[in-house]
Amino acid sequence: MELDKDIIDLISDPIIHLIRNSLDHGIESKEVRVAAGKDPIGKIEISVFQDDGNVVFEVADDGHGLDHQKILKKAIEKNLIPSDSKLSNDEIGKLIFLPGFSTNDAVNEISGRGVGMDVVKSAVEDRAGGVVEIKSTLGKGSVFRLRLPPGIFLIDGAVLRN
Repeated sequence: MELDKDIIDLISDPIIHLIRNSLDHGIESKEVRVAAGKDPIGKIEISVFQDDGNVVFEVADDGHGLDHQKILKKAIEKNLIPSDSKLSNDEIGKLIFLPGFSTNDAVNEISGRGVGMDVVKSAVEDRAGGVVEIKSTLGKGSVFRLRLPPGIFLIDGAVLRN
């Protein structure tokens, strides 16, 4: 598969933000991982593949997974949603894409500023016409899929090839 430079430019920031998110929010410390029966070294996998004509960029980790209760609590604390909201886990997971949202209590060099996941959503959905999908299991890890439509790869001829 060959990708045009414009596509790489479009998708590189979202991929970097997803990797940072996995590092800071997903992968636990060595001690926590061992106590949970996991390999002491966390794993982040990046994949690119075709699925139903779409190009899918995937960032998967074997870390903590989304803590839906923590996300919901932070969203309510920040007045992003009403305190009596009844949301599904999928809806709660999508709250992480709101501008300014972060579950970190302190800013560090990797995250906590609330900038990042909204950049992912904006680049993929608004600029590229794609979709961001999340699959997460608490204690097992998360998979973020950036599903881009085939039309975006048709720039000056066929840019995507097998």
